[in-house]
Amino acid sequence: MVTVIIFLIVLAILIFVHELGHFLFAKMFGIRVDAFKIGFGPKIFAWTPKDKHGKKGETEYGLNLIPFGGYVKIFGENPDAESTLGVDHKRSMVHKKKWQQIIVLAGGVLFNAIFAWILYSGLFFFGGNVPIDAFAGYSQYFSNPHIIVVDSNKDSPAEKAGIGIGDVESHI
Repeated sequence: MVTVIIFLIVLAILIFVHELGHFLFAKMFGIRVDAFKIGFGPKIFAWTPKDKHGKKGETEYGLNLIPFGGYVKIFGENPDAESTLGVDHKRSMVHKKKWQQIIVLAGGVLFNAIFAWILYSGLFFFGGNVPIDAFAGYSQYFSNPHIIVVDSNKDSPAEKAGIGIGDVESHI
């Protein structure tokens, strides 16, 4: 059950980052965004914040019940009479330059790639310690498990103990 909850949280984060890419690029190019929602199906809650003058904003933010997706409703993404000829037609996606439309549509994938890069960079920068026994329950899936020393610091406890680069420990 915990694994399912963790999966849903990770999925929600990835969906949020993806939709945020579409949202931010649309806003950057002056395109009206009518909705930013995470999830599908019945609405859990939604709100439309007010601007600094107390006027209700244009974007409704919300969370829906089924966490397997999300969406950003971009004005003019599916052209109709209002988005092509209406009062606010200049803020419609259909009236933006093609390169801007492409960036808005590709923004989600771009943000997911940037997010992955940030996570991997953080992992490599800060490092991560994984105890060997963390894989104990999975030993039947490994053949010939072993540890190979690939680097060692000068005057480190490992070097003083006689452990050197290339040493192999196979008694895991």
